[in-house]
Amino acid sequence: MSDPIRKVGGAGGMPDVGDVAGTGTGGEAFRATLEASRSISSTEASGSVGSTAELAAAVKSGTIEPSAAVEQLVARALEAPAARGLTEAGRAQLERALRGALANDPTLLALQADLGRR
Repeated sequence: MSDPIRKVGGAGGMPDVGDVAGTGTGGEAFRATLEASRSISSTEASGSVGSTAELAAAVKSGTIEPSAAVEQLVARALEAPAARGLTEAGRAQLERALRGALANDPTLLALQADLGRR
């Protein structure tokens, strides 16, 4: 215990907002991005018409197959605002990662199996 705990940043031990935001101007760029994200509608954010709750209700009622619902969820993820900012290669990598998780993750496989039983 000969090495004392070192403080990070200024007197309060926390870095300055400008250091975190990377602008050095008090985080104006971060604030502008945050304000812009608030103007996105829920439909636009999901990338599709209808909410996830409506999609779940459609599966429960048998209107759509569970596999179609999963496909819609993948499509929504690929159309989300954060994904729209990716390059085509980045979007392809995201899609591979999503589909890989759906095919190999034990928890996601169990959830998909549960959807199929309803």
